[in-house]
Amino acid sequence: MIFNKSSFHRINGILNTLEFEWKRDGQISKIVFSRAENNAALAISLPMTPYAGVEFANTFIQEDISFFVESLKDFLRAENISECIIKQAPDFFHPASLPLREAFSTNEFQLSSEINHHVLLKDGEIILDPMQKRRIRKCKESGFSFVQESPHVAIEIHEFLSRCRDQQGLVINIDAVKFNNLVNNFPDHYNMYTVRDEHGQIMAALVTIEVNEHVIYSYLPGFDRQFSSYSPLSFLFSELYRFSADRYKVIDLGISSIHGKPQFSLIQFKERMGGIRTDRYSFHLSLRTKGGLLY
Repeated sequence: MIFNKSSFHRINGILNTLEFEWKRDGQISKIVFSRAENNAALAISLPMTPYAGVEFANTFIQEDISFFVESLKDFLRAENISECIIKQAPDFFHPASLPLREAFSTNEFQLSSEINHHVLLKDGEIILDPMQKRRIRKCKESGFSFVQESPHVAIEIHEFLSRCRDQQGLVINIDAVKFNNLVNNFPDHYNMYTVRDEHGQIMAALVTIEVNEHVIYSYLPGFDRQFSSYSPLSFLFSELYRFSADRYKVIDLGISSIHGKPQFSLIQFKERMGGIRTDRYSFHLSLRTKGGLLY
């Protein structure tokens, strides 16, 4: 998972990392944490990422889970960490996700969730809403182009996405320098795609992040509101599905809620584009103290 790579941490300023490992049959499941800058007793997996959490080895099985959780708590005590937050990847990453969540919930972890959507690229035809199909056909008939952009235009793409956020009264959550560094330092993981009109003007753009060999994450999708009648973002996603299907199994469309509050227009758009609704969980543990010791 790219979010656990030390090179990714350096560029994003994720500091004071520590790693919990669980070994079985020579393979390692792990969690990478970062100590909070202003509170060394708080560890997060991971800040400045959509998620990280437990990265399962292929050999991880359900029978391991209770031992895994107890070993994790022992690790946190040994590191003098009294509080941890684990931002877990969605369930489709590994079949052990559900039993792990159940184990956490019965071992003093508090759970919170956000609405998440993903698209399965390998399980037959993706079901698009008829209205989205009409809008996609309109884009094709108008001569719009789907383009995979070069890393050299990262600043231009960032400027466009910043304008899109501004049209919504929002601020983009990454500055141009960091965005440019990520795209150019991870050209195999970060890819930029646009829809352009017949004159080459950008109408919509998004970035994909290759999380692992099976999953890409949709990051910063946006479109210029002057082209709303065409829905160029629908065309962009439909072409991305086609373009990515030979290489990946899943496109993670990301969360569709904020602090548990649903964003209904975003949910509607993702589900019209074939998105499957699930939940993405975070786990919060506060270890108790007795006589100044964690237990």
